Amino acid sequence: MSILISVVIPVHNGEKYIKKIANRILNQSLKEVELILIENFSTDDSLKACQSIAEKDNRVTVTQCFDKGTSFARKKGIELASGKYTFFCDQDDDLIDNNALEEMYRIIEASGAQLCQFSIYSKRLKPIKKMCVDRQKIFSIDEVRREQFASILSGRGYLSPTVWSKLYYTPALKSILKYLDLSLFYGEDQYLNMSFLRSELIEKVCIDPRAFYVWYQGVGFSAKQSSRLALLKDYSQTKLRFEEIMEKFHADRDAFFDNYMETMYFTMLLMIDETKCVDTEQSYDFIRCVNGLEFVRMTKHKLRDMPDKMYEELEFLISDYKPEEFCERFRYRTKTSPFDKYKRYWNYFKRLITKQ
Repeated sequence: MSILISVVIPVHNGEKYIKKIANRILNQSLKEVELILIENFSTDDSLKACQSIAEKDNRVTVTQCFDKGTSFARKKGIELASGKYTFFCDQDDDLIDNNALEEMYRIIEASGAQLCQFSIYSKRLKPIKKMCVDRQKIFSIDEVRREQFASILSGRGYLSPTVWSKLYYTPALKSILKYLDLSLFYGEDQYLNMSFLRSELIEKVCIDPRAFYVWYQGVGFSAKQSSRLALLKDYSQTKLRFEEIMEKFHADRDAFFDNYMETMYFTMLLMIDETKCVDTEQSYDFIRCVNGLEFVRMTKHKLRDMPDKMYEELEFLISDYKPEEFCERFRYRTKTSPFDKYKRYWNYFKRLITKQ
């Protein structure tokens, strides 16, 4: 049987989730599907749960990734993928019905694209459709590289930062494996998407309004300081990489600005979260630590060269403020800047670093 779609799912402490999504994949109307489960440093019985699924269906491959990080787990999945297209899925999400993969395959084949992104359903109590476009759009790869980097970084355009709800042409994914050399738990979606756009095998990108993927809100990351420091470590690894890719393909100025804005709002949210700590000196130390990081200093320097894009809050964030000044300004902050243009940064990173 020729495999049409390889579904790759990294599994980390997903024992209570993985059976549901695996059954959904294996019961799709499109039977030419393989499911690749990559267990990555779980402390529960995720591996046994995956092996149990594989025992019942020979289309399932279970392996372990011994390099920590979702990015390396996905890389392992790409190496094993044999389908024409690859679909990435999170262990705790779902597809809207059993025809989803067949419909997605039909759409990307008709488009002739090497990447197809669909809309999604966001679910707490009931699915709510979140549209990426109101009608299908097809871009050349040159258009994407020139105009859509900002979108991948911030969601402020057609392409979303996430990897789920997309079909990727597998040979193009395999061609960029050498670039997937960072161990990441955070920011790994942007990292894979930015790296994918380097492939010389991509000619067209399709954005389609139909929705098939169900993202379950409510599973977030701990707001403990250790998690915040892990976020900082991973983002510091990706910032220079993103800058290099954008320079290589001559991205427009807005893409660079969005990259810098992402950094400023990301670090701002981490520091605001730290101001809730009862130990004031610990908060001050964390703020000093963040502002002393090389990628943060670089970002402030770059933004100072964009005076036409400044506004009051950003002017403060790129200044050499003292921790006491930051705490006084943001300790009780519950809303973002009044400028609608920047609300997405606040909302995106608030979801990323806090439990919903």
